[in-house]
Amino acid sequence: MCRKSLFLISFFVILCLACTLYATIVTTADGNGADTFVTNDEASDKDSIMGTEETLEIRNYEGVRQRIGYLRFDISSVEIDGDHYFGGDLTRATLTLNVTGTQENWVSVYGVADGANDLWDEATLSYRTAPGVVYESPAIRSVPSGRYALDDAILQKLGQIQLGTGGLYSSDPNTLNMDYFMAQDTNKLITFIIINEQSDPEADWWITTKESDTPELAPVLNFPNALEPLKVIWVYDTINDSNSVQDDQFWIDWLVAAEYALNAEPDKWTELDTAEIAVLNDAGLIIFSLTADGNAYADDANEIAAWESITTPILNMEDWEQSEAGLKLFAEAINTLTEQPKVCTVDVIPPVLPAVSELPSIPKLPDPFKFMDGKRMTRLDDWTCRRSEISLLVQEYVYGPKPPRPSSVTGSYSDNQLTVHCSESGKSISFTVGIAHPPTGTAPYPAIINIGPWLTLPKTELDSLGIAVIYFPNDDLASQTSASARGKGKFYDLYGSDHQAGSLMAWAWGLSRLIDVLEQIPEANINPAGLGVTGCSRNGKGALVCGAFDERIALTIPTESGAGGASSWRVADALVAAGGNVQTARQIVTENTWMSPVFAQFGNRVDRLPVDQHMVAALCAPRPLLITENTAFEWLGPEACYTTAVAAHKVWEALGASDRMGFVQTSHGDHCGFKEIEELRAFCTKFLLDGQADTNVLKTDGNFDLNPSDWIDWDVPSLE
Repeated sequence: MCRKSLFLISFFVILCLACTLYATIVTTADGNGADTFVTNDEASDKDSIMGTEETLEIRNYEGVRQRIGYLRFDISSVEIDGDHYFGGDLTRATLTLNVTGTQENWVSVYGVADGANDLWDEATLSYRTAPGVVYESPAIRSVPSGRYALDDAILQKLGQIQLGTGGLYSSDPNTLNMDYFMAQDTNKLITFIIINEQSDPEADWWITTKESDTPELAPVLNFPNALEPLKVIWVYDTINDSNSVQDDQFWIDWLVAAEYALNAEPDKWTELDTAEIAVLNDAGLIIFSLTADGNAYADDANEIAAWESITTPILNMEDWEQSEAGLKLFAEAINTLTEQPKVCTVDVIPPVLPAVSELPSIPKLPDPFKFMDGKRMTRLDDWTCRRSEISLLVQEYVYGPKPPRPSSVTGSYSDNQLTVHCSESGKSISFTVGIAHPPTGTAPYPAIINIGPWLTLPKTELDSLGIAVIYFPNDDLASQTSASARGKGKFYDLYGSDHQAGSLMAWAWGLSRLIDVLEQIPEANINPAGLGVTGCSRNGKGALVCGAFDERIALTIPTESGAGGASSWRVADALVAAGGNVQTARQIVTENTWMSPVFAQFGNRVDRLPVDQHMVAALCAPRPLLITENTAFEWLGPEACYTTAVAAHKVWEALGASDRMGFVQTSHGDHCGFKEIEELRAFCTKFLLDGQADTNVLKTDGNFDLNPSDWIDWDVPSLE
């Protein structure tokens, strides 16, 4: 084979790579890791050092008998590098422990604040000196003298892990969420404490440490989204030049410094066998040396066929200049060949968001494609990160935060009634939904979750399509009787009456818990992968928020939702300024509990909002969204709703999914009297039943004075 003809392959023509994500595992035995426990009971006093023990013990007996586990992980081996293959991602980490215990139960896990608190020495750590534990301090948490207290100033409760009577036990990211805590790390050391917060004289757990006879069973942090270093095979030969690898040292030094896993064995690849082909195909990149003799690598038909079976990208180093400019080109070539979809951590690294008074004025609709750092999207996979930013902003300034899945979510089903049970930090709530299965279709059925007890969509139409209806009791979760009802409802029973989530976000949290249970209980005969959500008027506002904040919802249909739903805040203010009678931000906060308390600060300055409702709608993208509105009711802000739709649709356009977002605005005097039957059938057929239908619709029967384009001063980017 002629090396120059077959393998003259550069980064200009190799533009794709099916990279594989590998889990990265770190144990307490790695680097500066450590594991021990501290005790204050009478058997081992508060000065006891347990750093050499082969197990660490967790218990909370009655009286003064407390044992708390300490784990430190050195994560310096997990590289963070944004976009590229040799980088890492700390999200969705899990903790695995080898346990011998007396019972199955949940224990709490806290993260210890970054910095000096991570520098404890297990050879000297005791109950008196352990970070996060306050020795005999009745002033903290009203703990009696002699009992332990936790220092909230340096601890962050992350969740719980269930331990049992024997074996390996791993956490669930939904019940032990370490994302935000990990993202705050600066010194590559992560400290956790494990504690049983319930007094129980029968409960003990012993966890294998790195000092045991089986250190491979020491505590483990598993990073499922992290990446191993890119495997690079450097192909060169010494047949004609014994100094060939030295001649290429300039490039090799860069690869080593960049922490690639480099394999550079001379003359290994001249006669490929099955095992060598497998090694080459397992690599992330093959580089042919500047001095490699192409004829040495293919001197017969078998060798040519062997090289043609290699699927790994190949970079030819022929004629590369050893200079700063050449090195830059070399680095760019490798990065292009090995580029991964962008790893987005913005959803777990909340930026320092400014106070409302410090936000800049944005008179027109904010650009949904512009990141908070001012850069604009250029790639399709940028939307994951931008969507996360928008979600943070909307939660911060509009609807309030949506709590994660609580420690326990279970359910039961009987007589077309599904009951959802949720528990967190010793508190529990339950709510029940009714399920109406269709007379046609095939179980498990797709379903529309209706916000509230009254269904706006025509039930006969859904029945004919074979789609079930689930009636979600939103008022049970959060009251919406008036502005004075804030903090009332089962959501607030669980999280406190002062929680900053408005009722719309509380409903979204409850609907997510309903989906959790639908995923657990197949006897309900509902397909959790085929769920839609709908609601009208105030409940239409809720439907949009529910769809925006749970990606398991396959189709969102808010109807006549107006302000807080499909209506733009900025356009609504302009309509009122022109003499219209439209619900605005200033008015809505006086009417009800739908928004976060923070939102009231924007009543007279909606131009300071870093988002508007077109960006709330875009949180559904590229999932399907059908908005229906009514031009007969001025209070709903028909012009503001249409402007929102036109602006939001541009996000689906940029993502190449224009047919997944529809808007229909029809005039009729029956508020919530659903008229858009044709569009409903099309969207349900296509996105809940996997059928064929035309869902390209963006229309209004309104004769508006305002032009949506006047509110949009940004263009739709062409995304790669």
